[in-house]
Amino acid sequence: MEVGKSASILQSRQVLALRRWLVEPSGAIQDPEQRRRARACGLHGEQLESVYRGALLHDIGKMAMPDSILSKHAELNEEEDAIMRTHPGVAVDMLSSIAFLRPAMDVPAYHHEWWDGSGYPYGLRGEGIPLTACIFAVVDAWDALLSDRPYRKAWTREHVIEHLKRQSGIQFDPQIVKRFLSLNP
Repeated sequence: MEVGKSASILQSRQVLALRRWLVEPSGAIQDPEQRRRARACGLHGEQLESVYRGALLHDIGKMAMPDSILSKHAELNEEEDAIMRTHPGVAVDMLSSIAFLRPAMDVPAYHHEWWDGSGYPYGLRGEGIPLTACIFAVVDAWDALLSDRPYRKAWTREHVIEHLKRQSGIQFDPQIVKRFLSLNP
């Protein structure tokens, strides 16, 4: 398969180069505000470091996705969506041999799982989804929706807040949404 071949090439060239950068002590999440939010959502100690590294690498599997899909200015068709949905598995394939990143793998592997079980790639639901992935999913949605994309303009803060509330219990862990929004992001 083309994606697997690309992942192997990327692993040998780019991913291992990340090791030098990631292996240096980062001090977990440095910004005091980020730390406060992470703790409020239930992360402490080594989990902070894991979510930090996982966040940096969450979409690394997209490196193996075709540019035609990544830069498309319209909704993906069924075939393109199926290809894009492979990026969490590609990330796991690319990173799993790097021992110090294994604790961070939950974010790239599970950040597209939905609380109601309708996400991908594994169809996990509820508390079966690792906490770090649940927290990152909310933070990532917040950031993504507030940012311009090739296929849409950024949403307003109010629109994003309403979206998170509507998707609470469907896409997102309801307790994480409640805690995140209580911090007045």
